[in-house]
Order: sequence, then C-alpha cells, then structure tokens
Amino acid sequence: MRQIFEYITAHWAVFLTLCGTISSIIYLILDARYARKIEIKKGLDYLQLKFDEVENRVDKVEQDLQHLPSAKDVVALQVAIKEMRGETYALRSSIKGLSRLVDLLVEKEVNKGDK
Repeated sequence: MRQIFEYITAHWAVFLTLCGTISSIIYLILDARYARKIEIKKGLDYLQLKFDEVENRVDKVEQDLQHLPSAKDVVALQVAIKEMRGETYALRSSIKGLSRLVDLLVEKEVNKGDK
C-alpha cells in the first residue's frame, strides 16, 4: 500500500492529466448525447407554440362545423326538395293545360282578325 502512495506522489501530474482527460471525454460524450436545459426549454417553447397554433385551427374548424347543417337538417332538406319536385311536376301538367288553352285563345283571336 505504501508503494502505491509513493508511486502516486512521484507521478501525481500524470495521474491528474489522465483523470482530467478521462473526465473531459466523459463530459463530451454525455454532452453530445443528452440535451441541455436551455435546449429542452427552447424545444418545449416551440412545441407549445405549435400546440397553440393547432388548437386555434381546431377551434376555427369547430366554429365552422357549428354553422353547417346536421344530418337531420340535410334529410329534411332532401325531403323538402323531393316534395318541391313533385309539386313542380304537378305545376308542369297544369301549365301544359293552360298553354293549350292560351294557344286556342290566340288562334281564335288570330282567326277573328282575319275575318
């Protein structure tokens, strides 16, 4: 044991240099592998900004969706359109009858003017 202490006291500069070199290498390896607190904070701030942007976009989409008709409203509109189509067909047949009567009246007036 005494020989080890004598050897260390004789070569203390070499041991300190080796310890410093080894600790520097360990520090560099850990520094390259793990992020610093400042980098983590910057990353968290960036993620918070992005999260806020996405949250705002989702809010806008939700507001837009509130103004759109629901499935029940769409079904009601489809039913109303079909009813209007039926009424349109009924009006078309009535208009055809009226059109025929108007044609006959015009023909009568034209024939009256020729006599």
